Amino acid sequence: MPNRIAIAEPDYPGCLLDLEDPPAAVHVAGVLPPLERAVAIVGTRRVDVAGTRFARELASELARAGCTIVSGGALGIDTAAHEGALDVGGATIAVLPSRVDAPYPPRNHALFAQIAGTGALLAEEGELDPRYASTFLSRNRLIAALAPLTIVVQAPVRSGALSTAAHARKLGRVVMAVPFAPWEVRGEGCLGLLASGARMCRSSADVLASIAVEPLPAPPRPRVPRVRDEDEAAVLERLGAAPTTVDTLCDQTQLSAPRVQRAILMLLLAGELAEPAAGRYVRVR
Repeated sequence: MPNRIAIAEPDYPGCLLDLEDPPAAVHVAGVLPPLERAVAIVGTRRVDVAGTRFARELASELARAGCTIVSGGALGIDTAAHEGALDVGGATIAVLPSRVDAPYPPRNHALFAQIAGTGALLAEEGELDPRYASTFLSRNRLIAALAPLTIVVQAPVRSGALSTAAHARKLGRVVMAVPFAPWEVRGEGCLGLLASGARMCRSSADVLASIAVEPLPAPPRPRVPRVRDEDEAAVLERLGAAPTTVDTLCDQTQLSAPRVQRAILMLLLAGELAEPAAGRYVRVR
């Protein structure tokens, strides 16, 4: 049975008191993990493969460093964040737009059971109906309040993740965003956050530096071969140890600059390229 924690009780999450309208009570399934090093990871439901991989690996690395991963339990980036924490036996909290005994979305019920077994499902007390956008917007303020730092991994201009970032800023929390190419619709919201002063998140090292936590050495793990598209393969084929510019790659591949730049971004995220100097790229062997 979920546990009801009223605002006056000692187990009530103190960070929620920073809100102008803290919940009178929260319902929790599982046990709330420590929140001193909590990191919220949020983003779009309409995620692509690269965004899913980045969010999951980021959450795993942060969880291994002792961070509690907070997200909203939604499909897409939220799911990847929770799964990343669970992959390494880390702590994670899903803040729901529904009752904890009827978690939403139904497709994630197996995931919610895992989370409740090692971390917690949390929802504020009240009439929660995930059919209405207002429920999600209200839920987002709790995500922002629970974590000293919020990361938006992938978000278009119209995204609920941006409301979480707005609440985090209002609370004086640190906001970070993953950079994207300007033509990537899924990343337009992240670029907007960066333009308005959010910190850049390129890896877990950026996050850990922002919360003054030393990263743990990563354990060896098998590398799963990544499937590249034709543009990525063409760019990679023409890169070696000598730094090469986008213009040169355009000439060599006969691809347009946007296609070459997109391929470079994906290869950088995959760790197959490095940028030793601004605008010059080499292959990582």
